[in-house]
Amino acid sequence: DRSHWRLAGILGADDARPTAGLAVDLGTTRIVLALVDLADGRLLGEASCDNPQTAVGPDILTRIHYAAAEGGAARLQTLVREALNTQAADLCQSAGITPHDIYLAALAGNTAMTHLFLGLNPQRMIREPYIPVVNRPGVLGAATLGLEVNPHAQVLVFPNIGSYFGGDLIAGILFADLDRAAEVSLLVDVGTNAEVVLGQRDWLIGCAGAA
Repeated sequence: DRSHWRLAGILGADDARPTAGLAVDLGTTRIVLALVDLADGRLLGEASCDNPQTAVGPDILTRIHYAAAEGGAARLQTLVREALNTQAADLCQSAGITPHDIYLAALAGNTAMTHLFLGLNPQRMIREPYIPVVNRPGVLGAATLGLEVNPHAQVLVFPNIGSYFGGDLIAGILFADLDRAAEVSLLVDVGTNAEVVLGQRDWLIGCAGAA
């Protein structure tokens, strides 16, 4: 809704100005981005790249330990930020727009990947009390996250349920309408880590493990 964005101070008065949104699947091994026209939902382009954090370690546990060392968390955060900015810029160039035209973004990843992107220490996910720093990061300013898009852009960071059920799983449940289904359905998300959710609108149960 352009009028809502304009009232929020995100858009100027020029209706002809292109407005784009960026969707990010922040995987442990692979990062996938989609560029979307916010006016009509049209897909403007897709891109993917290896997660550069694999240079530190291919698995989550190695990265969590690395983040605890001096400068470790900052390096992991910088690696993924630079990858996102590079891929987003390439996508925009292919679509004939600029990163400045990106006003909204949504990012979903497992709980550890989300913490490393936000620069949060995930140590307590693997030690007592085995909980994340935050469950609902919410909507944050793109500039504070180091994303080179419109300076007024907002970023929805998908919430997590706990250490082993992250925003990527929440995104999958919402996309599949599993939480609204009358019939029982099964959702399987197999990546570097795997999650399985069974249920319908009245109940959902899940399990997770390394794949």
